[in-house]
Amino acid sequence: MLFRISILLMLLTPNLLLADNISWPNLKKIGHVKNRVANMVDIKKGHAAFVLQDKINRRFTGKPIRILIPQYGYSTNLKTGKKIPVVLIQAEKAHGMKMAGIKYIGTNKLAVVPLKDLELLGNKKPD
Repeated sequence: MLFRISILLMLLTPNLLLADNISWPNLKKIGHVKNRVANMVDIKKGHAAFVLQDKINRRFTGKPIRILIPQYGYSTNLKTGKKIPVVLIQAEKAHGMKMAGIKYIGTNKLAVVPLKDLELLGNKKPD
């Protein structure tokens, strides 16, 4: 029984966790936001992971960060130390913080992380 569970877990583990089997996507097909702040339309389309907006007057409080977007990179799992392949789809700053919107390769799930926590690789597919 334990053997079957182990096999099942191995089959269900996404390839993105296995560094040797990364299928880096074509960046031209990845929605993203660059040289401007994200808005709710970007969120709905999956082109942005966050919107920096004042709750009271609804003004956008973020400023775009001039950086290559989209680009390949790694986010590190703080618990395991494993590098997880991502695409940087957004970068904005506000209140002294630089934040990044990322898309996990293999799942297309979005996340927000401090920009300094990413290992950025550029726009050429890594080997």
